Amino acid sequence: MTLFTRRIALKVFGAGSSILSASSPSSNNSVADQTVRPNQKTPQFKSEWSTCNNRVWLGEHFWANPMEDWRIIDGAAECITTGGGRNIQLITRQLTNSSGEFEMAVGIEQVEVRRLDGGAGFRIGVKSELNEYRSNAFASGGIIAGVIAGKLQLGRKTIELSPGDSGTALRLLGNGSGDRFMLTLISEDAAGKELSRISHEFPNDAVLGNVTLVNNFESSLKKGVGSRYRFTNWTVDGTAFTVDDSRKFGPVLWSMYTLSDSRGDEGFVLKVSALTPPLGKEDQDSVELQIEENGKWKSRGSAKLDADAWVATLRIPNWDEKNEHNYRIIYREERKDQ
Repeated sequence: MTLFTRRIALKVFGAGSSILSASSPSSNNSVADQTVRPNQKTPQFKSEWSTCNNRVWLGEHFWANPMEDWRIIDGAAECITTGGGRNIQLITRQLTNSSGEFEMAVGIEQVEVRRLDGGAGFRIGVKSELNEYRSNAFASGGIIAGVIAGKLQLGRKTIELSPGDSGTALRLLGNGSGDRFMLTLISEDAAGKELSRISHEFPNDAVLGNVTLVNNFESSLKKGVGSRYRFTNWTVDGTAFTVDDSRKFGPVLWSMYTLSDSRGDEGFVLKVSALTPPLGKEDQDSVELQIEENGKWKSRGSAKLDADAWVATLRIPNWDEKNEHNYRIIYREERKDQ
């Protein structure tokens, strides 16, 4: 299998399908994309891990660092390593409006602790020098807002928690005013009752950028040293965010095609390969190729995904090689609530 490095990922991240002399949208059978700018009424984002089957891929709204260290397990996004700096980037939402407000919440559950508790929670204002959402996904830094070894921490400010006050959920509130941005981090119990809170002001620029969930905030922690957490019900809302659903990545990551002359009864043979992220045993195991004919999409067959390579290849003989064709790859995601 070809090594998929981070350098390659940056080049292809967010790329669409290949084309057959025309545009070729991929699809997961979802609704149309939308873009909402700051200060507009934005739809609340909710993670849907509770309805997903067990698998590696966390969903089209997320970029996991690294992907192989995360799983959807029994309705939660769970980190499977005790190494440091593992995170989940929400690529369809970005903090861009320093005069707006926002609210995020997530359920957390500690699964394992090795030599020390590296903590879990949010990191916001994650950005590279470019401050572009794809390059931000690989940046370090940002403001810590989480629970670490019995302390509630917001930036560099911490408060000690009593044994029963670490809670099972975190809520982060933000509100911009002038050149400062006030953040408040709250720990809650399972019923939503507030247990502890901490507030602090930050410069506007420190808050802007990507938002993430983090398992073990200290990136230098080696495997076998830190802790592991599960995350549930991540919600994101507020006018401080720009919403851009065109940034969704998956479940069809990209496709490519070849066209060759068989010099026989099969004429020109078209082969289309579609790549998906690692899915689960209960997930749909095939993709469908559709071709646009006279303004309507028509199926030209389906192919099963190879569970080792997560590639499906469709082969169509006697292809009309003289005309342009719009095509799309369809993957129909199956969920527990369907």
